[in-house]
Amino acid sequence: AGFADEVTDKPKHVRMLAQDYVLFRDENGTLNCLSDICIHRGASLSHGLVHNGCIECPYHGWRYRGDGSGAEIPAHPNVRIPKRVRVDSYPVQERYGFIWVFLGNIPEEERPPIPEFPEYDAPGRRNVRGTFKWSANYGRVLENGCDFAHAAFVHPSFGSRDWPEIKKYETFPGEWSYGARLTMPTPPD
Repeated sequence: AGFADEVTDKPKHVRMLAQDYVLFRDENGTLNCLSDICIHRGASLSHGLVHNGCIECPYHGWRYRGDGSGAEIPAHPNVRIPKRVRVDSYPVQERYGFIWVFLGNIPEEERPPIPEFPEYDAPGRRNVRGTFKWSANYGRVLENGCDFAHAAFVHPSFGSRDWPEIKKYETFPGEWSYGARLTMPTPPD
């Protein structure tokens, strides 16, 4: 869903799989992900504030906890909040500096695991990151990432059109993932 250090004490809007979500941290710094819509009048929660560990709607100030349950309706402070006052919430984990959100509704023990990247936290490693915003179907984006042959022509910093041949490479199938290790010749500095 994003980079963990980009979610501070301000709500952050993210769009994933054509749906809008809000990421925010509660008073303990715990990361939360909710559907980005107040059930009262449909306002975008990501335009609101974080108040006492809850996300506050910018329109009427309704507040929601990290689990999506209603915490407060400021215009009616003495009214018991009905259980139906809630927005969808999603399980979140921080790992490798990334925010991982599970958007399904299956039990935790049946969910796919977060991919293992042991080299990410290796001593002496310097990770460089970037963000790409593509107007493309996610299937095409993933397919592009698996298409090693384009690198020699599209990404001259880590491929060379003088040596475009793809040699035999290793693959690593997993229950929920598939990996590959490929070495390509790079151009001189």
